[in-house]
Amino acid sequence: MADTPEAIYFIVRKSARGHEYGEVYFERLPNSLTRRYPPGQRPFVYALRLDKLGDFWATLPLDLLMLHYRRAKMLGRLPAENLVDKPQEGRAPT
Repeated sequence: MADTPEAIYFIVRKSARGHEYGEVYFERLPNSLTRRYPPGQRPFVYALRLDKLGDFWATLPLDLLMLHYRRAKMLGRLPAENLVDKPQEGRAPT
């Protein structure tokens, strides 16, 4: 991965109407995503460093990343460590 940037972030945000959409950032995240927010009020719901997963994931287009995200979410297989608001024990994920 010599020709790719240091860090590649895949972020899923939730719009005011509840729609989820993906974004990819290179090198660093914008300040609006790195501020502290109260739980449940963060502007994004999922974050993943693609460069840590290898060349295949780092080169996928955004529409395929969103397809994988939606499928994993539907199957209940999203890694909890990548969810911004982690499910609490004894509560069903939303």
